[in-house]
Amino acid sequence: MSLKKYSIKKIFLHFFICSIIGLLISFFSFSEINFWNKVLEMITNRWFVVTLLVAISVLVNDVYNLYCNKNIMLRHTSLQILIKKAISDISFLIFVYMLIIFLILSILAIIYCEGNFEVVNFSYYSMPLYIYNIFFYIRLIVFLILIGIIEFILKWKTNGVVTSIFTTMLIILMLFGFDFVISSNIITKFSEFPIFITSYFEVKPYFSFKLELVASFIQFLFWIFLIIIGYKNFFVKQQKDRMK
Repeated sequence: MSLKKYSIKKIFLHFFICSIIGLLISFFSFSEINFWNKVLEMITNRWFVVTLLVAISVLVNDVYNLYCNKNIMLRHTSLQILIKKAISDISFLIFVYMLIIFLILSILAIIYCEGNFEVVNFSYYSMPLYIYNIFFYIRLIVFLILIGIIEFILKWKTNGVVTSIFTTMLIILMLFGFDFVISSNIITKFSEFPIFITSYFEVKPYFSFKLELVASFIQFLFWIFLIIIGYKNFFVKQQKDRMK
């Protein structure tokens, strides 16, 4: 059995249980009667995001335990190859699970709105709301994957202490809606882009959709940079030290 198939069977239940709690909370929140509004309402619900963060943390812990298995470690002479495989598994699992979660979320939204699929525009931009929903959910998946990778790197290096602090801080700040956005109104320039990662899971009023795309891309590059730095310092350098 491949490692990914084994991981899916072993980890799916933990991730699903955590995520479904957030789905149910978001399902019974507010009173949107349009499908597209209800979907956005659910995926931006703070408790839904918090339970996803918990689910990601559980998933990373399961993958970490799986890859720390001595039998698996003995089959990989290169630490870098092992870590790349683990990161690939984490990315794959989060992507697959989030597609499943979106399917369940859509079914719940259809039930709640009784099949009201009337096309409406997003309030901040002159564009159909369903397009923004797709963009927002893709961004949600991407940043959850980045968080999962960062947590795995931290856990491998610190054995879980720093990872637990990192996850706890994310959850607390997410619940309190904390960020470093200077502008309290419409974001119109680079200096007003949200910096802290909890801001990426909320709808922020930008001057245009293109500006929000630019902000998301810059945020993505920032966290990719952190991952590359962590990977090179923790694994590439460590591998070279072993070979000396």
